[in-house]
Amino acid sequence: MSSLEQHNLSRDDIIHVLKGMNIDLVPNTKVNAARLKTRLGEALDAAQRFSTTFPDDPDAVGGINLSNYPLWKKRTPVVDAFTRRTWAAIFQDNREYEDQRQLAFPRLIQLIPDIGKDMDQKRIGYVVLKDMTVFRALIIRFFSTFEIDEKTPLVLCNYAVVEEEDEETLEDSIADLTPEDQRGRAYPMTDVEQNLFVTLLSLNRKHLSPRFRLPAVVRDDRCDVGFILPIGSLNMKDVIRLSKIGDCPLCGEETHHTCKACLSARYCGRDCQREDWRNHRSLCRTISTGKWYNITLEPNPFSALMSRMYKTSITRYYDDSDENQSPGAEVLDEAPPNYHGDAYYLVKLQVPLGADANQVLVYDQFKTFELHLSEAKNPEAFIAALFAVAREQKMYRWVHREGEWEWKICFDRIPERLPTW
Repeated sequence: MSSLEQHNLSRDDIIHVLKGMNIDLVPNTKVNAARLKTRLGEALDAAQRFSTTFPDDPDAVGGINLSNYPLWKKRTPVVDAFTRRTWAAIFQDNREYEDQRQLAFPRLIQLIPDIGKDMDQKRIGYVVLKDMTVFRALIIRFFSTFEIDEKTPLVLCNYAVVEEEDEETLEDSIADLTPEDQRGRAYPMTDVEQNLFVTLLSLNRKHLSPRFRLPAVVRDDRCDVGFILPIGSLNMKDVIRLSKIGDCPLCGEETHHTCKACLSARYCGRDCQREDWRNHRSLCRTISTGKWYNITLEPNPFSALMSRMYKTSITRYYDDSDENQSPGAEVLDEAPPNYHGDAYYLVKLQVPLGADANQVLVYDQFKTFELHLSEAKNPEAFIAALFAVAREQKMYRWVHREGEWEWKICFDRIPERLPTW
């Protein structure tokens, strides 16, 4: 049996895992491993909806004391409670990955409902996750299932990593730890996927209160303790929040130097500024030499009618467990929240099919807003937008939010690097 400390994700692993969670860092990031590990922990907490599941920060009140929660009453099958997927996860299933490590998180959120299904149907006590390329297995044993709320089960478990020289010895070690009649099916899982699961269980263990006395059956010198909650893709608010890794865009450290050309980018020093130039160049030149228009965006004139016809607007980051995903008809007069803060960011512009020729649809990558640029309120900018749309099948431009309904936008500079849209 190998030590759990040997199965930490490397810095490069974490970068690819985060990208698989839609947290896309700059290509040549210099953020150190410790800061990345912290960010991964924050992302895994967000994927489990910790802030909504536990409104009173459990770490601030000494951790989660499971003695305060009843056992799961099985009003809902565990598999249904564990199935929490956004449209982004469905899109991820069909996209190509530049590195297989980016599949680790999507695989994890697919695996946990599968385990829940086995628990419901077979009443299994153990699950084995194997990587036969290195003869290694992650063994998880399940104990009590607690009811955090009527939709959220928490499964207490312990786990161990077994690594051997050959397949026969590995199977013998698995048999020593898991009675065959309580064992679920074995799932194939790569070393990075196993390490991510170990990271999740280890981080969750730290959320448990020391006041919670572990049952004797859970305590095993060969294993560590953790728990499993429902987990899904990050929502749009968390993706935006977690994509900002720190002050300096390259290394995350405190900033002391400002780009003199655009006065918008700040760095820890000149070294990071030079190394980040290929990432910053497009925005810098747009800010410093482009022609900017002040615009006022507004809801679709037919939004009130559409919001009565449809309950909500679904985006790739929509999760029906999250509240306030999109405004209804009664709040159409309220400006959309500003998740981007004071940052410049890209929007997509297009002429809606079947729409009048006097409006252009404008929305950001995460669809935190979906508004219209009208000719009536923005005559000069509208003409510039039409010229740009006529030249480009898909048009993306830099914007900066100036007020509740006000933005500024540059049409005469084309971004060099586009995010996954």
